[in-house]
Amino acid sequence: MGYAFQIFALFVASHNELQEVYKALTQSLLTNQSNWAGDMKYLIPSMGQFLIAMICKHPQHMQGFTPQISQIIKHVMGTEIRMETVGLHIGSALFERIGIPDQDFLREFLLSIFSSMSFYRNNTKNKVIPVKITVAVLIFFATFIVNNSVDALIAACDAIQPNILFMIVKSEGSKLKFCTAPARDRKYVLCAFTNLVCEQPARFQEDSIKDVVQALVDLAQRSQASQAGLYRVTTALEGDVDDMLNDDAVDKSTAFSRQVHVQLHAARVVQVDVLQGQVDEPEKYFMEKMAAFTRSQSQSIGLYVDNQQCQEKVQSLMQQTGIQLN
Repeated sequence: MGYAFQIFALFVASHNELQEVYKALTQSLLTNQSNWAGDMKYLIPSMGQFLIAMICKHPQHMQGFTPQISQIIKHVMGTEIRMETVGLHIGSALFERIGIPDQDFLREFLLSIFSSMSFYRNNTKNKVIPVKITVAVLIFFATFIVNNSVDALIAACDAIQPNILFMIVKSEGSKLKFCTAPARDRKYVLCAFTNLVCEQPARFQEDSIKDVVQALVDLAQRSQASQAGLYRVTTALEGDVDDMLNDDAVDKSTAFSRQVHVQLHAARVVQVDVLQGQVDEPEKYFMEKMAAFTRSQSQSIGLYVDNQQCQEKVQSLMQQTGIQLN
């Protein structure tokens, strides 16, 4: 059944006209929350993929379902279901293609993110947030910045708790280097977090701006294939997210899935790149912005890149892009 939703998603993405059958399927998925219950967990990634295809291809039709989508996102990101990456991907598509439905929707979505991160920080054996979830959160932040602005994200986060965005960046910013795929998301992360560094340097806590700049250097300098390989190794070493949790963190008395989700790679939906034509080389964008930033601050890049390995990567980027950093 999971294959069917992925194939439906591909059909939706491949045709301009919205077929009645997909309208009916969307209505059924969004109005019956039992479709997203724990015993259907193995279907949730595929159903999410179908919703993302509908949001990206037919945003006007999906705009009428934003209350139901909000409830589903909150549900799948909750501790009972723990399918945070699905919720984050649906939310990213919605904010990009439909926009911010209202401030309450945005607030609830951000609260779900912060609650999820806090849950893992407090309930995993090593007191860490799984890399898969952190990467999805960072990509969402980047997508929001690209489609709105740095100031819009900061204001929305500060409305919940002052400086919470920069607390997260301090804790998780080094994991930006894992935001490697797909290529569009890697571009968004490089551009958005470069803008965050350049526009709001004073908001970063302690030395976290160094961690972010060095992670961006790593992301820009490494080939996408090598960086994706590093991500696969890291997540493989972490293992299954549920296995990282303390034994008493969640109710494990009910087996979630009778089957396991299998991604059909040929059925992946490629989302629109809103930076296409504006930023063709994200590595060059990063270097140009950092060059302008360090000049404006009368600083050397060495203030942010203070270890030899990272300095060598900066040298490689200067050769690659033809842009010099002092």
